[in-house]
Amino acid sequence: ALIATVPSAGNIQEATSMHPQIAKVKSSEKVHFGNVVPKEDKAQGRVTLRIYLQYLMAGGGYLGLVVLLVLLFIAEVNIVAADWFVAEWKSTEQVFKGHGFN
Repeated sequence: ALIATVPSAGNIQEATSMHPQIAKVKSSEKVHFGNVVPKEDKAQGRVTLRIYLQYLMAGGGYLGLVVLLVLLFIAEVNIVAADWFVAEWKSTEQVFKGHGFN
C-alpha cells in the first residue's frame, strides 16, 4: 500500500495532476492509495514450448535467431583464426632462430 503526504498549497496543482484523489485532501493529510501493484499470476510446473517460442519472437523472431547464430559463428572463427595466427608466428620464429636470423 502506498501512503503519501499531500504537499503544501504551492505544489498542490502538480500533485493533483499526478493523482485525482489528492485534490480532495487537505494539505499535510495522509492519503492511502490501496494496492498500487496488482498481484501477479503464479503458475507452477514446466515451461511450455509455446512460452519459449513467444520469448524467441519477442527477441527478434527467426531472423533475429539466424543473425545471432551467424554472429556467434563469425566470432568463433575469429578466435580460432587468431590462435592459428599466433601459432604460425611462433613456429616461423623458431625456423628463423635455427638459421641465424636472431
